[in-house]
Amino acid sequence: MLDGYQIHLDDCAERCRKASSSFYASFSCLPTNKRYAVMSVYALCRWLDDIVDGDSDERLDNDIGQKSSIRLAELINNKGSQPVACDYKVKLDTLTSIRSAIDEIFEKGETEIEHPVIKAIEWTINQYPIKKLDLFTIIDGMEDDLFEIRLKTYDDVRAYAFKVASSVGLVLLEIYGYSSQSARLHAIDLGIQLQMINILRDVREDFDRDRVYLPIDSLNSFNVSLDSLNDDMLVESPNWTEFMDEYLGVVNTHIESASHLNKYLDYDVRVHVKILTSVYTEIFRGMVKSKNPLSPVGLSAWKKFSIASMILYSKLKNKVGY
Repeated sequence: MLDGYQIHLDDCAERCRKASSSFYASFSCLPTNKRYAVMSVYALCRWLDDIVDGDSDERLDNDIGQKSSIRLAELINNKGSQPVACDYKVKLDTLTSIRSAIDEIFEKGETEIEHPVIKAIEWTINQYPIKKLDLFTIIDGMEDDLFEIRLKTYDDVRAYAFKVASSVGLVLLEIYGYSSQSARLHAIDLGIQLQMINILRDVREDFDRDRVYLPIDSLNSFNVSLDSLNDDMLVESPNWTEFMDEYLGVVNTHIESASHLNKYLDYDVRVHVKILTSVYTEIFRGMVKSKNPLSPVGLSAWKKFSIASMILYSKLKNKVGY
């Protein structure tokens, strides 16, 4: 089933290894086909993110004609403003090219584009019942980052998180396999949980890129100014502590819902998802304790040992076939 695609899938695996050794190790818990499919999606998301942030200069050699210009006009009309990202036209051209290639795969079952990530996604789409809308929603979220980001409310934060994280979870869900439509609701909450934690981890980096993903109305209610997000003394402010208590409380509601996801998943993917969620739960607990998003929260030695043990157990279990 991997014939003709192996080189492209291996390329995605290498991209995953370079991007995150922890997540890459957790992929080994998955059966072969699901492992390659998940890594292809992860590689695609990483590539999209790098395109928008200017960390990738990979281009697709396909003729998108007026599609990019039309898409730009649609985005400007919807947002009521011009993009602010550096080289936004080049970035949008690439995002539009990827969207066009994915559309071609769904329409024809294949694309002439020979980029390794695109070919790997072609294989994955043909193997699993992934929804085109979910893949396109991921790209929609990346397009948002070409514009100034000022999220006002928690609903706005959730809407953004749905695009860039929950939609990824919905794609992966079709690869994982599940027993009830309830899984989709819990996968959405898992995505929101993970993205809201990521938002806290990247507050300063995002601010430097003119992006504020924290709910501004809530910041204002606690008298936390946007300029203070770039201030080293922010974490010593009682106003910030109060805001963090509220924000982390919202995250916790999504954690509670997300915790029910695993029971709906196929047995052969549960260890992988458990590792992913446990890593973020550990980070969340560190944030609850420190209230300091500017200080990286690492994993404890015990948590690393626990994850390594889960991976080893899963490998042995898959090897003996029970």
